[in-house]
Amino acid sequence: MQDSIEVLKIASLYSQAWYEGDSLKMSKVLHPELVKRTIRNYEHTGNDVVNNLSYNTMMQYTIAGYGKHTPKDKQNDKIEMLDICEDIASIRVESADYVEYLQMVKYNGEWKALNVLWQIKVLKKSK
Repeated sequence: MQDSIEVLKIASLYSQAWYEGDSLKMSKVLHPELVKRTIRNYEHTGNDVVNNLSYNTMMQYTIAGYGKHTPKDKQNDKIEMLDICEDIASIRVESADYVEYLQMVKYNGEWKALNVLWQIKVLKKSK
């Protein structure tokens, strides 16, 4: 039960750190070997490409304040525990613009995001 609370707290800190541009908070969330991935389609070629972000890139983006551009009224992420087993957990984070699946690990006694799979939310056009 305590681990579930800690995992949800770390997932919440992930969102908070992003919106505040707080690299100290973000460093408490991310595992040093983080890989954050999405699939991008390049229209000019029609090819899908895996886009990888590292711990260092996420820290640079946080410091640059990219998350600060999100209006306060849209900073109400929905965080959902999907599963927890011993020292691993899976969390779904839905923000105004993204859906992210965080794979968390207990690393040196602390929960950290090791892998993140994410996608930009696409508004479906009504027909």
